[in-house]
Amino acid sequence: MIENIFTDIQKSGYPLEIKVLKILMSKGWKLIPQYRYIDPNEHKTRSVDFLCVKAFTLDSIWYSRFRTSISLECKQLIDKQWVLFTVKMPEEFNDPMNQFTLLDFYEKRKSSLKIPLINILYKLHYFDFQRYAINHYVPFNKTDSLYEAINQTLKAQYSDKEFIKKFSTKFNLPEGGILSLFFPMIVCDDNLFEYKVETNELSESDHLIYYTHALEGADGFSSKLMDVLKVSKFEDSLNRIDQEILKITENLGKIVEEQ
Repeated sequence: MIENIFTDIQKSGYPLEIKVLKILMSKGWKLIPQYRYIDPNEHKTRSVDFLCVKAFTLDSIWYSRFRTSISLECKQLIDKQWVLFTVKMPEEFNDPMNQFTLLDFYEKRKSSLKIPLINILYKLHYFDFQRYAINHYVPFNKTDSLYEAINQTLKAQYSDKEFIKKFSTKFNLPEGGILSLFFPMIVCDDNLFEYKVETNELSESDHLIYYTHALEGADGFSSKLMDVLKVSKFEDSLNRIDQEILKITENLGKIVEEQ
């Protein structure tokens, strides 16, 4: 019986989730597995595999808290393939102002003093890539599991952002101040492919940036950048985000306490 149960588990998506869970725990992320949220468009309860959070108390003239969250969905593909169509990053993506508008964050300052937030959030890992995906295809008439994962991830991120807005209002955080940065991410086990639109080249990939759009309740559609990557690159990706967190906190002020 135990052997049959173990075999059945291996066929499910849980081995990938467990692998991702272990990596997140080793990197110090606080986790909410099966993070539940209300779909802002369909008004139904849904879930994403993980909401991952790192938060710090700051000694800063602008913010008392800095928070980073990753809304993360895992997909074990097995007999499925994801093909993402990519194009070259446009030159305007090198402009800090354009980069700034593509990032997802929320802020309330405790001071009216100006802060060069564009410079502080400039050049996150998204813009190190030379190409980005603009569409995708799931071949052989398979269910579009990537579309489902994108919806789950971005709507969970929207829910988390709305929670932070309410939290900052409830606890009167204009005095305390908060800056919260949001990263959507999809991790798969294998079978990730890149199709270069300009040259019609198809090849395997381990990490791509997807430039997509999300429907966010009454706010309508908004542009998002998100990571789609194999689990083999997941730890490296977390290391890069940790480096970005460190750089941002150094620019904002001294870390007093990790929450």
